[in-house]
Amino acid sequence: MRRGRALSEIVEDIRKVVADSKLPEGYFITLGGQFQAQEEASKLVGLLSIVSLVLMFVVLYSRYQSVTLSALIMVNIPLALVGAVLGFVDIGPTAVGGGASWLYHAGGHFGAQRHFEG
Repeated sequence: MRRGRALSEIVEDIRKVVADSKLPEGYFITLGGQFQAQEEASKLVGLLSIVSLVLMFVVLYSRYQSVTLSALIMVNIPLALVGAVLGFVDIGPTAVGGGASWLYHAGGHFGAQRHFEG
């Protein structure tokens, strides 16, 4: 076995070996411990991510009363993140301009909110 492998790769190898082996009637193998905790945590994070996105959409819809505008804002969230990351790659995370780009994105959001309020 090599060192430095991901836990999921090791468990995949174990599952292949277990699938090929024959167990006596009434016996079974379960994988537990750290991998089981990691697997459960990953499922919980996925579920909570979906719930948070739905709740964000509900809040946006309750604020603007428009499915189109709420969907447009939700679609632009990842695009703003990509732009900020590219700004950090271009300028550098320790530069003043890098921090200013994050402030600009946040300010752009609040400016858009004031614009749609009327």
